[in-house]
Amino acid sequence: MTSRKLVLLKLMGSQKSHPIDILKEDEACKLFKNVTAPIAERAEFQYTANKVAQKCEGFPIAIAAVAKALKYKENLCEWEDALEQLKPSEINFRGISGAVYSAIEMSYKYLEREELKIHFLALLGLGLFRDLDTIEKVLNRVLTLASELKDSSLLFANSTPECCDMDDVVCDVAI
Repeated sequence: MTSRKLVLLKLMGSQKSHPIDILKEDEACKLFKNVTAPIAERAEFQYTANKVAQKCEGFPIAIAAVAKALKYKENLCEWEDALEQLKPSEINFRGISGAVYSAIEMSYKYLEREELKIHFLALLGLGLFRDLDTIEKVLNRVLTLASELKDSSLLFANSTPECCDMDDVVCDVAI
């Protein structure tokens, strides 16, 4: 189990707790560049890539979400626009830093299909698949959309394809 709150782990019966700290600046930049390679390795992208990674304040979930949103963006102007969008949010929801909130919010906004956004919110009980007439069609749609949301780091793979996990920070931002 992972959680930002060690108390929660103890309540759930965890025998050992391993706190996951935020990444150091060089580690954050390395993670960001690993996800966005080879684009982030281009000379003209280096400065902006480092700045975007810094805006995520070392939070792995924020870094992964932003990096995957930018992974296939080949125009520097798109990266610079993302940097502009990563201004810390003034929203302080359940103790989430403004930097993490804005990073996850940006990842959500960068989802290319409206259907993915709807599916992401549906996972939280905020929508339904009214246009599908069989359970099998709904399941196929859900699994397809979940796969794409996993690719964007808004969901995480679980031990079976039918299951997925959502980081508590991502869930809080979605709410």
